[in-house]
Amino acid sequence: MKTAVQLLLLAGLVGAGSATDAQELPQKVIEATGCVQKGVEAGCLLLITAEGKKYNIFAKPQPAIGTWIRIRGSRHEGPTICMEGIPVRVHTWKKLAARCPRRTRSS
Repeated sequence: MKTAVQLLLLAGLVGAGSATDAQELPQKVIEATGCVQKGVEAGCLLLITAEGKKYNIFAKPQPAIGTWIRIRGSRHEGPTICMEGIPVRVHTWKKLAARCPRRTRSS
C-alpha cells in the first residue's frame, strides 16, 4: 500500500515537471498583413488578410478600424469572447500605406 502511494506521488511530480517544461517552449511567431475590421462580438478586432484569412487580434495600443497593418505576435492562449478568427497576442504592429478595400453591403 505504501508503495502505491509513493508511486502516485512520484507520478504527480513527473506530471508537474512536464507542465512547466511545456510552458517554457517557444511559441510559433505569427506574421500577417491585412485590414483591421470590427468583429461580430463587441470589442473584438479582426485582421483580415488579402486572402481572406481572419485573425482575432489583441493589441495595445489598438489599431484603428479600417487601417492596413502588419502584425507580429504569437497565438493567444486561453478563452476569448470573440467567436471568429485565429486568436493572436500581437507583440508589434505597423501601420502601412495601403488602404483597406471598401466593403459592399453583401459582404
